[in-house]
Order: sequence, then C-alpha cells, then structure tokens
Amino acid sequence: MSTPETIYLIPGEYEEGLVWCDDPAPDSYSDPDEAVKYVRADIHESALKRQGSAAKMGMDAAKKDASWREENARRLLAEKCDAPVGWIGPEKYKAACESKMKFFKTIKELREQNEKLQAQVVELVAVAVSVRDDLLLRSEIDSDGTRCVNLSASKWSSFCDVIDEAAKAEGADNAG
Repeated sequence: MSTPETIYLIPGEYEEGLVWCDDPAPDSYSDPDEAVKYVRADIHESALKRQGSAAKMGMDAAKKDASWREENARRLLAEKCDAPVGWIGPEKYKAACESKMKFFKTIKELREQNEKLQAQVVELVAVAVSVRDDLLLRSEIDSDGTRCVNLSASKWSSFCDVIDEAAKAEGADNAG
C-alpha cells in the first residue's frame, strides 16, 4: 500500500481528541469544515515548483512582450520623422515631417474632443435618469386612467441646460 497524497486530521467520533483519516468527512456525522488537510511533502514541493515555473514563464512572457513593445515603439518613433535624407530631397523630407506632425496633432485634438463628448453623454444620461426618476416619483393617475406629472423647475432647467450645451457643441463641431 502506498502513502496517500492527502490526509486529514478530524475530530474523533468515539475517542476524545483527533484522528487521522484519508477523507475529510468519513461519515454523515463528520463536518468537512472541521478537518485539517495535510499534503505529502513531495506533492507540496512539486506543486510549488509548478507554480514557480508558471510564474517564471509568465515573467518571461511579460519581459518578451515589453521588449517587443519597446522595439515597436522605437521603430514607430524612428519612422515618424527620421527617414534617411539621402532617399528624398530635404524639402520633401521636411514636408513629410510637417505632414506627420499635423496628422498627430489632429489625432490628439480628435481624442480630446471625443473625451469631451463622452463626458457630455455621461452628464446627459445622468440628468435624463434623474428626470425620469423624478417623473416616476411625481406621476399620478388621473381619473381617466392617464398619468400626469408635475416636474420640478430645477430638474427641467438642468435637463434643458445639458441638452443646450450638447447642441451648442454639436453646432460648433459641424461649423468647424
């Protein structure tokens, strides 16, 4: 008979004290939460080695990915404005660099504009939710079965302000 990989120390049924067993709950009277699990040392060490090698593989993969990203970033940076001058004339080289810089500036402006629009959407949704909740809280059923609502002036004003701001931003974006 070989030594089991896992054994448990459980409260004894008839004896006082603890008993070794290969099952955390050998009968219906045992509570598996009261069992203390013991793993054979060689199994435990093997699991630790597997975890260590998995962690090392993860770190190696992260280093390789970081190295790849750094190399890629350097390549992209070199491509941005460092084309070999001998291949094209200095005027074309300068124009290409200016064109790329303008392109990157446009991208930056579009990202900033996108962030502003996303913030407006978040604000609009928050106000719309607030107005909806206010409407639901204030709605009453009329005698003819329809709902009527008394909306607070501050909620309506806030709702209209956000919509007006979004409309102004949209108008300015379309004009430009």
